[in-house]
Amino acid sequence: MGGNAFNSAGSNGQSSIAISRLSPAEYRQLKAHVRDVLHQFFQQVQSPAEAPEKADYGDLDFLVQTPLPSYRPDALESSLSAKAARTSGPVTNFAVPLQAEDSTHLLAQVDVHICHDGNIDWLTFHHAYGDIWQILGTIIRRYGLTANDKGLFVRIQEGEDRDWQKSMIFLTQDPQAVLAFLGLNWTTYDAGFTTLAATFHWLAQCRLLDPSAFKEAATEHRQRNIRTRPMFRRFIEDFIPTLPEPEPSSLPSRNDILHQALDTFNKQDEYDRKLTAILAENREIKATSLLVETLKPQGEEMSKNLSKNINLVVRAVKRWAYLSEEDKGLRLRAGPEMDVARQMKLRDLLDGEGGMDGRDRAWVKERFEELKGLEKQRVKEAKEARK
Repeated sequence: MGGNAFNSAGSNGQSSIAISRLSPAEYRQLKAHVRDVLHQFFQQVQSPAEAPEKADYGDLDFLVQTPLPSYRPDALESSLSAKAARTSGPVTNFAVPLQAEDSTHLLAQVDVHICHDGNIDWLTFHHAYGDIWQILGTIIRRYGLTANDKGLFVRIQEGEDRDWQKSMIFLTQDPQAVLAFLGLNWTTYDAGFTTLAATFHWLAQCRLLDPSAFKEAATEHRQRNIRTRPMFRRFIEDFIPTLPEPEPSSLPSRNDILHQALDTFNKQDEYDRKLTAILAENREIKATSLLVETLKPQGEEMSKNLSKNINLVVRAVKRWAYLSEEDKGLRLRAGPEMDVARQMKLRDLLDGEGGMDGRDRAWVKERFEELKGLEKQRVKEAKEARK
C-alpha cells in the first residue's frame, strides 16, 4: 500500500516503473474494473473505505478471500493486463494500465492482499479510512491495547518490555465489538465519512482519548507518520489543540481497561495462565542475573572466557543442583537432570523481596570450579555419544 512498490528495481531484475497518481474519476473507474476482474478469481472481494477529501490516489487496495478454481497468479496478472507484478507475502502489487482511452500509456498500482479464511472483514476494517487506525493505535497504546492485522489484543504489562508479542492476549476481530469497547458509534462509522472534520469528531468520542498522548515526545516511528501521513498530521496539529483537557478522574486507568477487556471478551482464564508464566519467567531471569553478578569479579573487567565459564556454571546449577527438603539449602545431584521440567529453577532461590540468600550465593561461588568441571564433562560425553 502507498503506491511505492515499483519505485525501485525488483529483486528479479525488473526495472523500476513510473506509477501515476489517480484523479478521483480515474480511481473510481479503475476500481470498478479491477473489482470485476477479481470476482472472476475469488469468492470475496473488498476494498477498504478511502480517507475523505483526497485530491488524488497513489494506489488501489483490494482484499480478497477464498480463491475460485479459476485462480492462478499468471491468469490474474493477464486478466488485469498488468505490465509487471511483484509479490511479498500475501500481497501482490500489479502495475495496471488506466482504463481511460487517453490514459492507456499510464500505469496505476493495484495491491491485492489474499486473506486467510475469516480475516477479510477485520483487515478491511483495519485498513479503512486512511489513518484512522494510526490515530486509534496512538490513543489505545497507553492503555495496554494493540490492534494489528490479526485483531485487537490486550498486553500483559509485566511481560511487554521483555517480549511484546508474547505479552499479547487476543480479544476479538469483530469490528463492531471493537468500536463498542472503545465507545465509538458503529452506525456513524458504517455510514461513512465525507470530510476529515467528521472523521476527527467521531474519533474524539473515543472514551480513551487523552490529548496528552499526542503531545508526548514522539517516537521515531510517530515522527515518520507525521511527516508522511497527512491525515495523521492534521489530526495532531490541527484537531488535537482544539480539544479541552479531560478531567483526570474522567479517564480510566490501564488496570481498569485490562479488567474490562478480560470481562468483555471472556479472557480472564487465559490472562491468569499467561500472567503466571510471565511472572515465573521474570523471576527466573532475575535469579539468573543475581547469580551471574555473584560470580563476576567485582570492579574488574570480565574476559570473554570468564563470561563463558559463568554461563556454563549457571547451566550447571540448574542440571546438577537441587534444594534440600531438610534445610532448603543447595545440594549436588549424583548425576545431571536433563529433563528441563525437573531441573532446578533458579527462581526458587529468590526470597519474597526478589533477593537471593547469601548462603546460596556462597555455595555456588565455592563450587564454581567443581560445577564447571561437571558440566564440561557432561558436554564432552554428550558429543562423543553423538558420534
